[in-house]
Amino acid sequence: MSFRKKSSTLREALRTIERICALTDPDEKNPAISDIYMIAHSHIGDCGNPHNDWKEEADKLAEDLKDI
Repeated sequence: MSFRKKSSTLREALRTIERICALTDPDEKNPAISDIYMIAHSHIGDCGNPHNDWKEEADKLAEDLKDI
């Protein structure tokens, strides 16, 4: 699989995760679902906002969870 095809496939997976989170937790009351949404949405790159603060938070979460 080419890098471009893999990138497109991963982006579509993130969009699906984003949608599942939005449907599952529309009031953003579940911190875990909100974190998953934040990670997926900020890395899709479609909305025009670079979400640098969310990406930094996602990096921190990844660091905190790396040994689990």
